[in-house]
Amino acid sequence: MLFYRTIKFSRVVPQPIAGLLATLFISLSTIATLGAQELPTSERSVVVLFGDSISVGFNADFRDKDAKGSTDRGCPTLYLTNLLLNQGDREAIEPCSTTLYDSPIFDANQRVRNAIVVNWGEGGTSTERGLERIESHLNRSRNDYEGNRYIALIMYGTNDRNANLSSTTTGFNVRDMIIKAKQRGFTPVVANLTPRDDQNVVPYNTEIESRTKAENTAFVNLYDRFVNHSGGFEELIDQENASITNEVIRLHPNDNGYLIIAETWFDEQLKGLIPTVAIAADNRIILTPVMSLLLDE
Repeated sequence: MLFYRTIKFSRVVPQPIAGLLATLFISLSTIATLGAQELPTSERSVVVLFGDSISVGFNADFRDKDAKGSTDRGCPTLYLTNLLLNQGDREAIEPCSTTLYDSPIFDANQRVRNAIVVNWGEGGTSTERGLERIESHLNRSRNDYEGNRYIALIMYGTNDRNANLSSTTTGFNVRDMIIKAKQRGFTPVVANLTPRDDQNVVPYNTEIESRTKAENTAFVNLYDRFVNHSGGFEELIDQENASITNEVIRLHPNDNGYLIIAETWFDEQLKGLIPTVAIAADNRIILTPVMSLLLDE
């Protein structure tokens, strides 16, 4: 059954508008018969994760370092997809289903967003490598997935110090990624770096934030979310052996840490950028035609 607001007319509707309304009603009626997982691709938002191994979701239990455009691998991909499509049903996802939603800003509004998450994280890479590949991977996402809006979630720079790149260079490289994303029709959203206990990432974060805001681009402060966590960021990042020095460090988030990342992306930006679609108890879409708002008295 399709639920919609009654359109009231105080005057004769001009023929062009009447035709538009008829087309709109037929379109909405067709969409309303679809299930929650069959939302129209032409109205879909394509969300691309772009970064290094932290974007991929690498940690002790998940060893992939290159996401290769995956839509179903790694906690960042799975958590974001879950938040956007599955109304907060964490039991629907693997291998991250054991983590509880404990974020104070988790948006449990039970609303579905028509979106797909594509992960182009590549582990061990610096922002220089990011600049080399961002055009091809964003272009690939546009070619592979039809949608009406494209969003790039950029989180890059944690490997730059090991690559002998200065914080200033990191800032400029992130700025250039923003520019390239916009040129390809993407809305970029940039996050700073999560903490690590073997390096001071604050100078890099300062440059990333400064360059992002100078480009009038949305910024997400993941660093503050981690360091202000009630149990400290150590609860969100487990110890591991560094791949270069073999020293014991904290770098890659655990499942709880990746959940915080996904929730912060979602709550601070995605829920405002991607419109919602209500789903009824019988799994049908409930729509309110926007046109009716213009014609009601």
